[in-house]
Amino acid sequence: MNRNGRGGRFGQSCRNSGLGRTIGLLDHRLALLTGEGGLGVTSDAVFLASAMPVRPGMRILDAGCGVGAAGLCLAARVSGLEIHGLEIDSGLAKLAERNAARNGVAGCTIHRADLFGRLPTVFEDGFDCVGTNPPWQRSDGSTPSPDPRRTLARREGGNGRRLSDWMAVCAHLVRACGILVAVLPMNRIGDAMLCLEGWSAEIQPLQSRVGRPPGRALVRFHRSEEPVRLIHSSFVLHDGREYSRRTERILRGGDAFPWPSRTCAPVPDSSIYLREVT
Repeated sequence: MNRNGRGGRFGQSCRNSGLGRTIGLLDHRLALLTGEGGLGVTSDAVFLASAMPVRPGMRILDAGCGVGAAGLCLAARVSGLEIHGLEIDSGLAKLAERNAARNGVAGCTIHRADLFGRLPTVFEDGFDCVGTNPPWQRSDGSTPSPDPRRTLARREGGNGRRLSDWMAVCAHLVRACGILVAVLPMNRIGDAMLCLEGWSAEIQPLQSRVGRPPGRALVRFHRSEEPVRLIHSSFVLHDGREYSRRTERILRGGDAFPWPSRTCAPVPDSSIYLREVT
């Protein structure tokens, strides 16, 4: 699920009589209805879409799609995709359906279902690319939101399920040569990979400003006979008080994320990224 409160303010919202709150994405090429308080849309959704390597004809899944932001941003960048969104919250799923229709996005199907429950039969064929912004807040040691919808959207632990369980189901839905892409906080990447044996990981930290530690990362996973885990230098979002030009090209222009091709370093086993941090 895409969540309010992560990723910062990046779009412009307005009141649309009879329809509720609307937020404009990709320099207003998309107009999305959101849940109460903006629930369902953050810049993480746009970054997730930008990080997914897709081409026309691919089958795509956004697991925990919220109001459909990531899938619709993908459709704005690449035509001819078969996009599926999975969302357990019926209210957000309905908004996702309306958003696809009002933005004229064909080939987008929203499924109201639990990732850990009985999935639609169309999922049996798998997907070329699965993207997810999973519920990663730990269920112990912190006070949950008084809003049960926000708790469902943000916190792991529903029905005893962990972040690693969520990632394992997503990985199971990826076709043999496909890819799994996730937005994760830096200190939960190791937990997310606990059930991904046989998968290589490429970590791209996102740093708000120079001098601050990266808070979250884009992570690409793919199956590999000899799994490796690599980390890139941080991608800095802000240049002074404003977004950098590279960030603007993603958030406003809808460009694909500029994954580095060479500036990688292996992640040591003792790294913060490969273990749980309390």
